[in-house]
Amino acid sequence: MSKRTKKDDIIQQQDAEGESFLEQDELITEIVNSLDQMDQHLSVPSTPNLLVMQQLVMQHKQLLRQRNRKDLLIFIAVALIIVSIYAGVASVSFVWLILSQLLLFVIVGVYALIGYTHAQKKVKSPHA
Repeated sequence: MSKRTKKDDIIQQQDAEGESFLEQDELITEIVNSLDQMDQHLSVPSTPNLLVMQQLVMQHKQLLRQRNRKDLLIFIAVALIIVSIYAGVASVSFVWLILSQLLLFVIVGVYALIGYTHAQKKVKSPHA
């Protein structure tokens, strides 16, 4: 009698597994159908118009040219001011010109040294 009970238990277990497989199949088909519906409702983004993109690039290039011209004009103006100041100092006294050149050399050297050591500190990794 105990053998029949074990067979009955096995048969019941197989029936339960069969039902769970059916439930899993139904769930999978439902998920696949939902994903298909989402794919249908989502629109595919269209590619941008080539003409519009070229116009944007040209506008950006034109803006960069204008900025570069402005920067160049500022650079030339500052350079002319510096050269005229040095010419004025040189015409008054050559000694003052030499002293101002030495002072400028020292200031630029200190500034470069500070920048170099600061850059070296940024590069060093704490894990190295």
